[in-house]
Amino acid sequence: ILIAGLKVIKKRSSDDLSYIFLMMNISGLVLMTIYGVLRKAPPLYIPTICSLLLTMILLCIKYFQTNISTNDIIEENV
Repeated sequence: ILIAGLKVIKKRSSDDLSYIFLMMNISGLVLMTIYGVLRKAPPLYIPTICSLLLTMILLCIKYFQTNISTNDIIEENV
């Protein structure tokens, strides 16, 4: 995810990321975080929370870039 985040920042485009991938990744990270918290294992849940935050940031970037480009296309056609 870190490499994907750097690629998005470098290219200023999130076209390479899919919503399905991001949502599946978030789901898995949430489950891993819950497991780590229940097992009281900070070495497990602390990095997982960091990955979860980065993935959520990538999801927000993807969402806003998609909406901005869609709104630009709509405004050009009107």
